[in-house]
Amino acid sequence: NIWERFQVLFIFLGVQKSLVQISLYGSLIYKAAFQRHANAPCGDQRLPIQDWAVANKLPGGLYAVIDDGLAHASSLEMRCAAAIAGGAAVVQLRLKQTKDREALALIRRVVAAAGTVPVIVNDRVDLALGGGASGVHLGSEDLPVAAARSVLGPAAIIGFTARSALDAARGMRAGADYVGVGPIFVTRTKPMPMLPLGTAALEAVCRASSLPVVAIGGICEANIGCIFASGAWGAAVAGGLLAGESIQLSARRLAARFQGSRR
Repeated sequence: NIWERFQVLFIFLGVQKSLVQISLYGSLIYKAAFQRHANAPCGDQRLPIQDWAVANKLPGGLYAVIDDGLAHASSLEMRCAAAIAGGAAVVQLRLKQTKDREALALIRRVVAAAGTVPVIVNDRVDLALGGGASGVHLGSEDLPVAAARSVLGPAAIIGFTARSALDAARGMRAGADYVGVGPIFVTRTKPMPMLPLGTAALEAVCRASSLPVVAIGGICEANIGCIFASGAWGAAVAGGLLAGESIQLSARRLAARFQGSRR
């Protein structure tokens, strides 16, 4: 039952977080190797990669990231509704600055209004469970994927942050449903100590990964077509949703550019 799942969660949260396994030197070498590809132009055709649509939980397309750290005139709930109305295939709630009780209530309202659109919660397995969300996205320092799966169950969508094909393989072995790869381009949405990967590195991960790849970081209307051309299943956009006349219009244009690249 749900109380037993929360008990399991509390046990895991009491365990010290795992050390980062990639060495500093390896990280620096990887960054340098792909820095020059950060803003490389994309081709006209998508990579001939595996069909991730088969038996996949996560819809492909625009992955709208609603971040409480980004100022906007509309409420977080209204932003979610506008993104969905504009064609977002998935919504992720990033609630770093929202108090837990308020975040829980918000997640429940967004889930109720989202219909068939999956709602993913960033980092917080407890809020995803309590709010009835479709799943959670986890970084390398968050709760392990296997622990999240034991709490949320087999039907939940669990994403894992990756910066290389090795990271993607690690996420697959842990039981993730998709990998989020980035930052692809320079982003100002949140502080990023690492250099952007660029589309060449994204392409390499897409070729190697057996999990759907969602690209993130600096994606906007001008470059979202390059994300699809690199082989990504989805394009996660946060700040780019707030750049236009309205969130709904921005979402519609972004989704159309991504889907239009399919033809």
